Amino acid sequence: QPRATSGNLGQPRAGDLLLMDAGGSFGGYSADITRTWPLSGTFTPEQRDVYSAVLSVNEACIAAAKGDGGTSIASLHHLSLRLTHEVGSSSSGSSSEQLLASPS
Repeated sequence: QPRATSGNLGQPRAGDLLLMDAGGSFGGYSADITRTWPLSGTFTPEQRDVYSAVLSVNEACIAAAKGDGGTSIASLHHLSLRLTHEVGSSSSGSSSEQLLASPS
């Protein structure tokens, strides 16, 4: 469960993840970056499954964006949704599927 809400960070617990999301804009250009680390230094098996699944979707979208140079943002978004669904479906019944399907 996320605990970083409106100034309520709480105390870190064993198994927690640290999520950093930073962004900015300048001159009409906006960008952001998100990173996640296990506070213990090691992902649990379930966390590693989800991290690996999200990374594979990210890498596929980057490859698609570099492809022909004509891929739209909307197409990349739909690709990411489809791939995330496929990854979740291929791990049916696992905690990875539940985490990938959870809206944040």
